[in-house]
Amino acid sequence: MNMLDRLIRFSSWKTMWVFLSINFAIQAIIILIMYPLVSTVYEPLDVQMNLNSQSIYSFLTNIGELGRYYYGLNEATFDMLFPIAYSLAYSLLLIQLLKTTDLINTKLKYVALLPFLLALVDVIENLHIVTLIYSFPVKNLLLTQGLALVNMLKHVLTASLLFSIFGLLIYTVIIKMILNNSASISIKLKASLLRIRRRP
Repeated sequence: MNMLDRLIRFSSWKTMWVFLSINFAIQAIIILIMYPLVSTVYEPLDVQMNLNSQSIYSFLTNIGELGRYYYGLNEATFDMLFPIAYSLAYSLLLIQLLKTTDLINTKLKYVALLPFLLALVDVIENLHIVTLIYSFPVKNLLLTQGLALVNMLKHVLTASLLFSIFGLLIYTVIIKMILNNSASISIKLKASLLRIRRRP
């Protein structure tokens, strides 16, 4: 039995909400506590787009020594736990949506692995950032190019994941509406047939 099959067996709405709660708790710590310690002015590299060597080293310079310390601490701790939490939470969410729409036995089930691919890229991004922080002020153009690449890939995968989740949510709502309408029509049809039969 592969990892996906085990996740499908393990998955339930309850376990999904547990991991989603853990995900939001870690995210709250990062956004509300750690990021303000890094800087109240500059956006962290994680959330920036279109990174390049100049913007990366400009950010690391502007946040100062204390900012770099807290940023490195965050990237090596909370931001390493965060991908684990959200990959499980969103994978379980996708599986539950696929189960609801009876698509779990189709090839679409593999979309549930997308959060793990995103998490892997996120961890690689974090490792690049930590390495750049602890080697600062020594510049490493290869590392900054690598960071820019994985950062761009992370944003693409994030958009793909959101598209998959919202797509399945919309599909679930449409399917339920169709099923409810079909059930309602069927009930009305049966009632009409019974009335016809009762007529002398």
